[in-house]
Amino acid sequence: MNIFSLHLDQIQSIENLLRKWEHGPLAFLGNTIHSDPTYYYLDDICETTQRDNGEIICAEQGSDILGCAILCDLPWDSKILKKRMSVIKYFIINDARQAENVPETLLDSVIEKAKNRGQEFLLCKCDTDDFETIHSLENKGFHMVDTMLNFSYDYKNPPFAEILRPACKIDISVRISDCNDCEQLMELSRRAFGKHFGRFHADPQIKHEEAIAVYEQWLKSSCRGWADWIVIAEKEKRIAGYSVWKKPSRRDLDYGVRLGHYSIGAIDPSYHRQGLFGLLTYEGMKLLLPDCDYIDGPTHINNYGVQRGYSKLGWQIIGGRHSFHKWLS
Repeated sequence: MNIFSLHLDQIQSIENLLRKWEHGPLAFLGNTIHSDPTYYYLDDICETTQRDNGEIICAEQGSDILGCAILCDLPWDSKILKKRMSVIKYFIINDARQAENVPETLLDSVIEKAKNRGQEFLLCKCDTDDFETIHSLENKGFHMVDTMLNFSYDYKNPPFAEILRPACKIDISVRISDCNDCEQLMELSRRAFGKHFGRFHADPQIKHEEAIAVYEQWLKSSCRGWADWIVIAEKEKRIAGYSVWKKPSRRDLDYGVRLGHYSIGAIDPSYHRQGLFGLLTYEGMKLLLPDCDYIDGPTHINNYGVQRGYSKLGWQIIGGRHSFHKWLS
């Protein structure tokens, strides 16, 4: 078996591998995409590789490419956690049952390359039913740190016009955030994520304060323009909760994927179980209506309140993903 780095000008070499991939991030859309998702993935790999110091690592036997991994830097995470962090953005195996050594051989190469680049950390996410990848990651010392359920809302089923605006148990006003809200939103994030159970909190090598800081900075980036809208629930000029929304990206629209994104949300602990999540989600769905056919939104497998809230608004579970961490030094 030959392991080699693929140059971008040879990117078409992995086209067939991508076309057979059962775990692509757009798989849940099925035949509703107006073009072959293979080219969407190729475009994403090219952009990510150029932007984030990426490397395309392939496993080849004879003339057949049996596996591919995209290793990229995580500059945003590295800046916040003050560690050199990287991610296996894509990990694609062509029928691992017929090439049993491919996943682990490919992972060995990725780990070695990451170490040679001075990286201290590797992240890899994979579908919960991608057992070959899961077992290979475990065998190579990766530790599972969380499981996220992926929910999606299809504007055709049920139609948004048929969904009732959720009632709230307290007197709340809703508005779009402006530049004056950032500090108060950051303070709310500190309170809301203080006892969170996401992957940053679950990793024993990440300090509790650092884990909270990740969510603070996520919100700060959203305030600075990363998000299209931050919807705020407010009581007596105090922010009680927020939700963050993004329109379809340029790539999404280029490939006929009218997919919006529910990025992150938080409720002040003193306002839990008052109906704020449902209200904030509904208002975000309304904002994205002119631009989207679908919205996706992840939530932790243990976040039952959010799962119930999604279900009441017509969202459905479309899959799940495990996150794995490996520390290299």
